[in-house]
Amino acid sequence: MDKKTRIDFICGLPRSGTTWMAEVMSEHSEVVSFGETQYWGKKYVKCKEKKYSIRDQKEIINNMWGRTLMKGKSHDIKSVMRENEEYLTRRRYTPKKYFEKIVEIILDLEGKKRAIEKTPHHIHYIDRIAKEFEKSRFLILVRDPYDFILSYKHQSDRREGAPKKSFEKVYHPLGASLSYRGYCNSVIDAKKKYPQRTLLVRQKEIKNSSKKLVKNVQKFLGVNAEKIRREKTNTSFPSRERPDLEEVEIFWMNKLAKKNIKEMGYRVKKTDTKVEDVVLSMLKIPIWLKNIYINISNRSNRPWSHISKWIRSEF
Repeated sequence: MDKKTRIDFICGLPRSGTTWMAEVMSEHSEVVSFGETQYWGKKYVKCKEKKYSIRDQKEIINNMWGRTLMKGKSHDIKSVMRENEEYLTRRRYTPKKYFEKIVEIILDLEGKKRAIEKTPHHIHYIDRIAKEFEKSRFLILVRDPYDFILSYKHQSDRREGAPKKSFEKVYHPLGASLSYRGYCNSVIDAKKKYPQRTLLVRQKEIKNSSKKLVKNVQKFLGVNAEKIRREKTNTSFPSRERPDLEEVEIFWMNKLAKKNIKEMGYRVKKTDTKVEDVVLSMLKIPIWLKNIYINISNRSNRPWSHISKWIRSEF
């Protein structure tokens, strides 16, 4: 990959339009977006030495997530990496160099010059990325707290069977509110540390002035201005009316993230929550925590390690 080629990143709150932004940028003649690799976040593989071992690099290929985010077509990144495994494991690389090799393959595949990686939770690891890529820029997407918790709650609506029931068991407004607070803390910290390298994008800009937004994003990333036609979509509720939040859900968001809501420039909603509703919600917390533990245990051999990382990120 050309040393002058810059890799940029889309991160921020989940359910805030990150996929829309990535797909919009991929419509540019010079840009390809891809994700969610989680390469620098939850799936980051620490080096025991300065460079990965060949075994580490093969493990990264086998555990890779994500796809190219292109309108009308998409390539699975793991499949692409497996097709190029000999090239990717020919020698040992540092984490940065190995990521650049992956990007090089994606650029060649799509015939593009610029790459943008999209993983929302990378906002929690922006220091790690910013240190490795000193010229990279970050599009940070954010969302109104009550829209966030509503979308978070209903993200399983398009699922069926066991996956739907599994998610419903691990939802509690307390957890969603803590998640929002944790993301906001990371966003605020990133803006303070990297003011010239970050652009904050509010989801309402996508809804209200998407053409102006795309123009500003292209300018921020330093790509040639191109007109891009892209429909605004409601990915949370594409085929039905938007439901209402329960008062107790607003209560939890205000209780746990009131300071963050104000710092992010949003308005705190008033709520007339009944005491009995709050008590009932609190009684559900032990069962919710149990379900969280079971869910993590099914996906990891080290559940307590994941839980401790989550607690540190939230508090």
